[in-house]
Amino acid sequence: MSLSREFAAFVADLKYEDLPPEVVDRAKGVTLQALSSALIARDMPASRQALLLMQEEEGGGGGAATVLCHGDKLTKAGTAFVNAEMIFAGGKWDTFRMLTHPGIAILPAALVAAEVAGVSGKEFLTAVTAGYEVMERMAAEFIPTVMSRGFHAGPVFGIFGAAVAAAKLQRLNADQIHSAIAQCVNLASGNLEGARSGGRSLREGGAVRNALLAVALAKHGAPGGETALEGEAGFYHAYAGNNRGELRYSFTGANRTDIGNITEGLGRDWIFLETLYRIYSTAGYNIAHVDVDGQIVRGAQPPLRGHRPHRGARQLVRD
Repeated sequence: MSLSREFAAFVADLKYEDLPPEVVDRAKGVTLQALSSALIARDMPASRQALLLMQEEEGGGGGAATVLCHGDKLTKAGTAFVNAEMIFAGGKWDTFRMLTHPGIAILPAALVAAEVAGVSGKEFLTAVTAGYEVMERMAAEFIPTVMSRGFHAGPVFGIFGAAVAAAKLQRLNADQIHSAIAQCVNLASGNLEGARSGGRSLREGGAVRNALLAVALAKHGAPGGETALEGEAGFYHAYAGNNRGELRYSFTGANRTDIGNITEGLGRDWIFLETLYRIYSTAGYNIAHVDVDGQIVRGAQPPLRGHRPHRGARQLVRD
C-alpha cells in the first residue's frame, strides 16, 4: 500500500472517540492559538492587504465562507487565504520541529470547510488532528533537507495537512482522500530566495488555497496517481532530492531515514503532541532556550503546561 493510501485509510476511518484526551486538548489548543494570532493581526497592514486583494480578485464571487475578525464573505479559497495571512501576521503560531507552522495552513482550511459543511465540534477537532498528524509525519525527518534545497518546509508540507483536514470535514472517502493527497504533490510550493533577497514570499496563504483546489479535484473524480509521494518522480524525490531516505541535513545528524517508517504507529503514536505553542515573539528555535531560562529563574520548575518539546529540545532541557 502506498503512503498516500495508508494516510487516506487512517484519515477516513478516524473518529473522535479514537483520540486520546491529550490529543483532543492539543487540537483545541492549536485552534485557540491560531484564533488569538488572527485577533492580534486584525488591523495589521498585511491582514488588510490580503482582504483587499481577495475582494478585488474575487469581485462577483460567491460569499461561501467568513473572514475571521472582519465578517466579510468570500469564496472558500479567498477566505482561507485571508485567514492564513491574518494568522501569519499575528506571529503567535504553533511550531513543529522549528521550521514548520502547521496551524497557519491547517486551521484556515479546517475553519472554512467546517463552516460550509456545518459540522460538529467533535468532527472539527478530529479533522484538525488528522491534518496535523499527516503533515507532521511527512515532514518530521525531512525539514532540514528540504530547507537546504531552497524550499520552505512550512508551505511545502502545510498543503498536505490543510487538504487532509478539509477532505475529512467534507466527508470524502478513502479513495478521494488519497487523490487529494496525491494532487497536493502537483500543487505544493514555497521557495526561500524571495525572502532572502528582500522580497516577501507567498507561504501558507498560497498553500491553503492550493489545498482546497486539491480537495475539489479529488471530490470531482480527478485521480492523483498511486505513488505520488514515494515514487521515482514523486514528492520526496523532488523536494528531498531522492526517494531513498538519504538526507542532506537532519536535526539529529543522521544522514538517512526510512520512508517506509513515516506511517509506523499511525493512530497509536501521536506525533501531533510534539507541536509547540509559539507563545514568545521570537523564532521557534528559541522556544526551548526561553523555557530553560524560565525554569532556571523559577528554580527548575516543570515546563509550561502544553509544551512538549521535540526530541532535541527535551535533551536540551535535561542537559
